[in-house]
Amino acid sequence: PFDSADATSAGHLYDDLSVLGMDAGADSAILGPLVGRNLPEPLSIGDGTGLERGDDVFLVGFPGESNTDELEATIASGIVSRLREVKEFDQSYIQTDASIGGGQSGGPLFDAAANLVGISGLSFAEEFALALTGRDVKTAMQRIVKGDGDEYLSVPAAVPSGSGPTSGTLKIY
Repeated sequence: PFDSADATSAGHLYDDLSVLGMDAGADSAILGPLVGRNLPEPLSIGDGTGLERGDDVFLVGFPGESNTDELEATIASGIVSRLREVKEFDQSYIQTDASIGGGQSGGPLFDAAANLVGISGLSFAEEFALALTGRDVKTAMQRIVKGDGDEYLSVPAAVPSGSGPTSGTLKIY
C-alpha cells in the first residue's frame, strides 16, 4: 500500500520525473526513471471486468492542493452503476457514483476486496464517474513500453534561466 509519509519524508520525490511515454486515448502515461528511489512496492492491476452492478468500489485521489507540501489522499465510496463499452475507442469503463473531486482524476479505483480494478478519468456533474478498466490500463501501458504510445509536448518544453515564473493559462482551440 502507498504510504504518503514515505513520499513526503523523502522531500519532493516525484518532482523531477520525466514522461517516458503516453497513450492519449487511455489518458495514461508512464513516468520515470524510478531507479534508486525509496518507493513502496507497486500495486498489481486487476482486470476490473468481473465487477457487477451494485458492487462496492472506492476511488482514491491525490488532489495536490497548492497550499501544502503534504500528500494527503481523499477517498470516495460508491457502487458500480454499470460497465460501459466504448466501441469507437475499444475500451471498457466502470461507471460508479463515487465522485471524482477536483484534481483527483487518474486515481485508482478499488473493489471491496482492495483490488485495484481501474483508473478514474472522467466525471459528469458529480453524478457519476468513469474509470478505465484495469484490463485497458494494462493494454495502454504495454503499448507505451513497446514504443507505440502517442507523442506529447511538455509545456514549457524548456525554461530559460532567469525567465521568471512559468505559471499561466494555456488555451488550445
